[in-house]
Amino acid sequence: MAVRILDVDLQDELRLPFDEFSVPLRWLATLPVRNATVFIVENRLNLLTLPPFKRGIAIRGEGSAVTRLGKLEWLHDNRVIYWGDVDVEGFGILSSLRKLFPAGDVQSLMMDRDTVRRHAAFAIQAQSRATLEPARLTDEERAAFLQCAEHSQRLEQEKIWQVYVDG
Repeated sequence: MAVRILDVDLQDELRLPFDEFSVPLRWLATLPVRNATVFIVENRLNLLTLPPFKRGIAIRGEGSAVTRLGKLEWLHDNRVIYWGDVDVEGFGILSSLRKLFPAGDVQSLMMDRDTVRRHAAFAIQAQSRATLEPARLTDEERAAFLQCAEHSQRLEQEKIWQVYVDG
């Protein structure tokens, strides 16, 4: 799994000599991550360009393989934020994550109608086959999902302006 530590103090606490690394999931499970905000992103570019974040750690989720993260026990005790592509599949992955971590409320990031509206020029025609509405979406996420499904629309996370991400 590709990982990036977004806070130098957390990096020191974890006794890591580097802030970016890739390790097998079984090794990632051994990190003593506490009181952190964990960002799960789908794209390597976005993993590398996330801004610094106090007690933040980012993990590349790798699409529907994100369900493997259920093996990370420490995720249950930390704040989890998912940022995926704004399309039918991305919302399905978000719903799957919420099924894995029912005790915690997995939040979404930039997966809403406002993000789609602001970046409409970068949306592309989706080749999505799945149109069933995922079960575990907020009202705002559901509205964005329906917009993507009805218009066969896809906004890839790497197309979102960096200044919007940093803000």
